[in-house]
Amino acid sequence: MHDGKRFLPDPVSVGICEDALLLFGSGEEAHAAEVINAPGRILAPAFLDVHNHGDLHLLSRDSINLLSQGVGAVLVGNCGFSPWGPAALGV
Repeated sequence: MHDGKRFLPDPVSVGICEDALLLFGSGEEAHAAEVINAPGRILAPAFLDVHNHGDLHLLSRDSINLLSQGVGAVLVGNCGFSPWGPAALGV
């Protein structure tokens, strides 16, 4: 787990229960119906997309393309033509 305090990650066990992630400390064994051993791998439940040009697309409520790529949140307003950009806010 990368917590921002150290350069190298700490190995941890992660469980999934319905729609929530459960974090178990380093060295704790995971007991579940299915266990995936993934040392050296990264688990990322969602990414923040800070460079996109889909501001107007977000209004359509059809963001399956973002979700299917692992994007859980987007930063909008950085295109210059965005309805949420600095010009629209009077900046």
